[in-house]
Amino acid sequence: MKRMLCGFAVLTLLLALQSQSIAKKTAPPPPPPPPPPPPATDTYVVFYATGQFYSEDELTGTVTIDTTSGQAVSADLAVVDGFGNVVAVFNGTPSINYANPGVEIGVAAEGFFGGIILAIHSHSLKGYAGGELVPGSFGSRWFEGNYYYPTIDDLEYGSLEP
Repeated sequence: MKRMLCGFAVLTLLLALQSQSIAKKTAPPPPPPPPPPPPATDTYVVFYATGQFYSEDELTGTVTIDTTSGQAVSADLAVVDGFGNVVAVFNGTPSINYANPGVEIGVAAEGFFGGIILAIHSHSLKGYAGGELVPGSFGSRWFEGNYYYPTIDDLEYGSLEP
C-alpha cells in the first residue's frame, strides 16, 4: 500500500507539472511592441526653369528643392540670348528670401557681379509642386554690373515645373 501511495503521489505530482507545462505552452505570448515610425526623409525634386525676359533673353536650367524641409538645395540656371549664346550663368546653393508676394530664390552669378531672383507664388517651399514665376520688377529678374548701377532685366513670364 505504501508503494501505491508513493506511486499515486508521484503520478499526482507529474500530472500537476504537466498541466503547468501545458498551461504555459497554450498561453499566447505578449504582442511585440509596435515598430518605431519611419524617419522623415528628404524629398529632392528637380524643377525645370523656363521663361523669357523683356529683353527677349531666355531663362533655362534647373532648381533642386527639398520639398520636405522647404529648402532650395541647388541651382543650375542660365540666361541665353536669341542666338543661343549664354549671357549669364548662375550655379550654386540658392539663398531664400520670404517676401511679398511669395518666396524668392536667389543665386549669385558665376564670374561677375550679378545674380538672378526667381519669385514664386507660395509662402513656403515645403510641399512646393511647381508653377508660374512672379513676373516683373517686383518678381523674377536677373542683374549684372556694379553695385550702384546694375543692369536689370525683368522676367516677362516663366515657370518652375517638376
